[in-house]
Amino acid sequence: MSKFDRAVAQGLGEQSIDAALYELRREHEERLIKARGQYKEACDQAESLRCVAEEPELPEPNISPVIEALLAQARDALSSQANACSRAVQILEAFRLRHGLTRAPTQPQTITASMILSILVFVEAAVNAAFFSNAHMVSGPFAALQTSVLISLTNVSVSALGGYLIGRWMDYGRNAEDASDPAFSVPRLRARITLAGLIGILGWFHITVGLVRATESLDVVHHSLPGYALVLTTPESLFLVLTGACLSILAYRKGKFAFDDPYPGYGPRCRALETLRDEVVDAYEDFREQIEERFDEAERTELKVSKSGVQAVSRYNKAVKLCHGTARKLEESVKRAEGIMRMQAARLTSHHRAARGRRSAVSEQDLTHLLLFDEFLPESLPKVTKDTQTKSSKERFAAQKADALARLTSHYQSLLNDKEDM
Repeated sequence: MSKFDRAVAQGLGEQSIDAALYELRREHEERLIKARGQYKEACDQAESLRCVAEEPELPEPNISPVIEALLAQARDALSSQANACSRAVQILEAFRLRHGLTRAPTQPQTITASMILSILVFVEAAVNAAFFSNAHMVSGPFAALQTSVLISLTNVSVSALGGYLIGRWMDYGRNAEDASDPAFSVPRLRARITLAGLIGILGWFHITVGLVRATESLDVVHHSLPGYALVLTTPESLFLVLTGACLSILAYRKGKFAFDDPYPGYGPRCRALETLRDEVVDAYEDFREQIEERFDEAERTELKVSKSGVQAVSRYNKAVKLCHGTARKLEESVKRAEGIMRMQAARLTSHHRAARGRRSAVSEQDLTHLLLFDEFLPESLPKVTKDTQTKSSKERFAAQKADALARLTSHYQSLLNDKEDM
């Protein structure tokens, strides 16, 4: 006999249908008890992981002593190098005042000058080779070029070396207040005497080259007045002498200005000052890198320590999500059970009332109690937690690093302001 047939029979027999309603409720309660058991199991698992996931406060990063020591070292090193730079500036200014220098130092263009000197060598070699080859003084063009390169290389090298070693001393101390002081006049006199000797050697060398072309002989050359007259009366010989002399003058000038400042001692002092300035900047950048490396290393170490806590939080959050999922399923089951129970109870009471012929004996309050399953609904649910400790540690490290770099930069800027001549 179905439940509805029993309800009709109970109605005809003037009996209550409470038992039938409670039987329906028990059927739904069995399913809801199972669903609630799954929900409680998930919540218990999340609760067991909660204590592990509760992160203890990590100690403040103990990097301050290391950074303070590094900042103290940076202050001492930068101050020492800044003082050395100031002394170099004073030495340079004293040198400029003593020697009467008002111009800025000349920066040598060594590579460009070397290329120009090489061009001079090959120009003179080409000219000499052409004239030697036309005079049939050598066995062939290659021999003529070989001889000419030796001549031009000797001429240009000696002239450039003379400009660097002699020409730079010709005006030594000329603009000084006591230009006649022996400290200035003696080097100038020595340079003039040496230059005169160099001019004599180079003149003899060029006349010899002219005599070789005039006599058309590479074996024996005799220096004599008739030979000199022959050079002057032989156009090609005279051209070789004049070409060699002009290239000697060009090489002399290039050697004087190309490899260093034309005033002796000025260039090395300026370069020493620039080196000290670069060392101050390099030291500042080096200390910045060291501070950043210290903080990065400390941050990596702390992340390793807090890694287990992060994993525990992740496991706890997964359990919480599972708990929330089972809670949603439980709520859906309760709503579905209440809907089905409401329809079944309505049909039972309708059949019972029709058979009994009057209103059902079940009160609205009792019927409402039978139709609701609020006691199976989930209580307060655990909440997902966040890994705030790692984020706060990164923020602390970032703030401390910014503060340390700002203090280092402030000291560096104060040194530059205090020593404006640096």
